Amino acid sequence: MEVKEFQKKCADIVDKIDKKYGIDRNPQLAFTQLIAMLAEMHGVDLEKAVKNKVRELIKRGYLE
Repeated sequence: MEVKEFQKKCADIVDKIDKKYGIDRNPQLAFTQLIAMLAEMHGVDLEKAVKNKVRELIKRGYLE
């Protein structure tokens, strides 16, 4: 199977699941799911990472 065929097959499966569960997929949802999956795959605690980043930005004076 070529990569384009695999990509199409994956998209078709996702579309079928979305229709079954009434999911309105949009770029924001897709991005959020991608970030969560990547974090899970690499053992990143997103809550901890975001809190650390916010603390660092406050320390640097970018946030109040």
